[in-house]
Amino acid sequence: SLLNSSGIVDGIISNDGDCLLFGAKTIYTNFSLENLENRKVQRYEANTLIANLDGRNNSSSRRTIKLSQEDLVAFAMLCGSDMVGNGIPHCGYKKAVQFLSACKHLSQNANNTTCLDELLS
Repeated sequence: SLLNSSGIVDGIISNDGDCLLFGAKTIYTNFSLENLENRKVQRYEANTLIANLDGRNNSSSRRTIKLSQEDLVAFAMLCGSDMVGNGIPHCGYKKAVQFLSACKHLSQNANNTTCLDELLS
């Protein structure tokens, strides 16, 4: 992740999305020669990650929020990941996204604290 965040390499080949928590800018998943030939390797750019607030994928009016690296760390703390362990009991991705959305709404109206700041406080 350090090599990617420093711009030394273009991306990281990994099936572990936690790379984004550590500062990776680009990760490639499902990487194999077969997937490469069939154009099935997936690319994720940290600066384009969003969360869908409505739970619908095909709606043209869906509401989304942009996710920062700190948002991803907060999400991992809530839901659990390799980085933080199990997370908070009974907190799934929907509750975590609702928390992130509420924090972002509050930070726009207040002192610009991040979701991670709110979670840690």
